[in-house]
Amino acid sequence: MTNKNNAHVVIHHSQHDTSALKNFIEEKGFEIIEGHVFAEIKAKLIGKEIFAVFGVVDAKDSSCIDFMRSILEFKRNTQRVILSNTFDEAILKKVVNRAHIDYLISFPVDENELENYFRKIPRRYKKLNKPFEKFEVLTEVTEDLLNQNEKFREQATSDALTKLLNRRSFDCMTKRFWNNKLKKDVSFCMALLDLDFFKRVNDTYGHMAGDDVLRTVASILNNNQRAGIDFAFRYGGEEFAVISSATTLAEMELYILRLHNIIRNYVIDIGNNEKLKVTISAGICSSDAAESLEKLIEQADESLYKAKQSGRDRVVLYEPHAEIV
Repeated sequence: MTNKNNAHVVIHHSQHDTSALKNFIEEKGFEIIEGHVFAEIKAKLIGKEIFAVFGVVDAKDSSCIDFMRSILEFKRNTQRVILSNTFDEAILKKVVNRAHIDYLISFPVDENELENYFRKIPRRYKKLNKPFEKFEVLTEVTEDLLNQNEKFREQATSDALTKLLNRRSFDCMTKRFWNNKLKKDVSFCMALLDLDFFKRVNDTYGHMAGDDVLRTVASILNNNQRAGIDFAFRYGGEEFAVISSATTLAEMELYILRLHNIIRNYVIDIGNNEKLKVTISAGICSSDAAESLEKLIEQADESLYKAKQSGRDRVVLYEPHAEIV
């Protein structure tokens, strides 16, 4: 049986007296939607469960046949019930062939006959809709699985603390960038960035403050990415990475220097009325100067090491054959 709290019955409004039918339906607990032409009630039907439509046909008025036809096209499984006192063959053919009625009931209505049909109509409606209910359930399950898959994908590619792309993403993307360089000669640049004296932050203010610092720096990196060009990653611990596509070493230096200045001037609120500033050291290299992806990462790491060894809070470009102090 259909849920009466959400079930509606449509009655075609005509010159015939359908008050007895309406009283019977309302006593059964169903809400009635009434209209003469389909267009005037279409908006009312959207999102509602319409289990039956009733209309009266006789030799003088057969206007409900087109009404029934419109209901059929709008909600195919709605049960179409004609009430009639005529046995005119032409009218009955039209009722069957055009409206594809499910039930033909005598008119004026007989409550005993209606009682009998009101046991049949909802059962048939429910039976016809059962495959669709299963489909809806499967659709919901599929949507849940897709949402879960997207969630797992994000978890697999993003760092939980900073929400930046993670080390796994870095490894995958740098391989793609390197293959693109080999196939299409599109160069790219890489930078490794390390927070200066980060251990001191954790030791002085605690690990929660350290997490606030990591999140803040990550937010700066994320908010200053150029769409389709820059990609920021949490490389590990207090270390971040940035790769930029189709960028020269000079352009990359300007970009990383801008990030460096934003970070060093940003006041971080770590709670308890405590505020602090941090700096970063960065090493930059270009794929044009590397013979392999592994060498490129080594060059970025060497440049970062040089920046930290030469005083921190600075950006160092990779120089071929340069000695590490």
